[in-house]
Amino acid sequence: MLYRLLFVFVCVVMLGIANLSLARAGEAPQPIGLKIGVIDISFAPYHIIENNQAKGPDIDVIRAVVSRIDSDFKVLLLPQKRATDYLIKGRIDLGVLFKMDRYRKHVVFGAQPLHKSTYRLAILNDTPFSYERLEDLYSHGDIGVVFGNSIGVEFDEAVALGNIKPIQVNTMAKLPELLFLKRVKAVAVNERIFTWYLEQRGEIHNVRFLDKPIGEERVFQLGISRKVKNIQPEDLRDKVDYFLERMLETGELQEIYASYGLSMQYYDPHWSNTQSTSTESQ
Repeated sequence: MLYRLLFVFVCVVMLGIANLSLARAGEAPQPIGLKIGVIDISFAPYHIIENNQAKGPDIDVIRAVVSRIDSDFKVLLLPQKRATDYLIKGRIDLGVLFKMDRYRKHVVFGAQPLHKSTYRLAILNDTPFSYERLEDLYSHGDIGVVFGNSIGVEFDEAVALGNIKPIQVNTMAKLPELLFLKRVKAVAVNERIFTWYLEQRGEIHNVRFLDKPIGEERVFQLGISRKVKNIQPEDLRDKVDYFLERMLETGELQEIYASYGLSMQYYDPHWSNTQSTSTESQ
């Protein structure tokens, strides 16, 4: 009998803690003074800089989430390397970056992504090209990439060792020209971003993506500095996760993407219409 009472007591306490957490997540935002760093160059279509202002679905989602937590937050435009450095040192409280193990010592990541990305090889429809393993690319000197863009751990290492010698351009906007002028046989790209550029050109039907990914799937996330001020990083992580999940459940996230003419496959490459219908009905 004593064990049963103890079990019931523990269950009640745990339920109370869970309800308290949800209640706190639903509280009116407090003036915390969070500083959010975003990079000062465009990462279309997720993040576009116009007139020194950032816009796009990632930016709208970040503002929607943080406005529910902090009534006094600021968004700062920073060069990419400085944004990461500031996040690690606590000079900004939140930043947008790929979820990677090398950041975990300094950055707290939650469970909910801003979006996911898959990297693939894109080729012209009439171009014969075989790719089953990374070594298949060693003999190709005609693969295009964006300078400084990380494709995947193994691909990046092969480039560093000189096993793959890609042709590099400064921006994603220049990659389609390499392909259509046949200066390269393939380009290694973020599938959704390259799709967006092709759609802007009206040439999406002239290109196909190879089935096998060229790198591991990347999760683009709102990272929290372990040196965040005025709130515990784990508490802030839980709140960010809660509101991102709620936006997905209520359809607010879908509405933000739709406002930019983007399907939810830009949020998650594996998104399906069935998933969308199921989410909207909740």
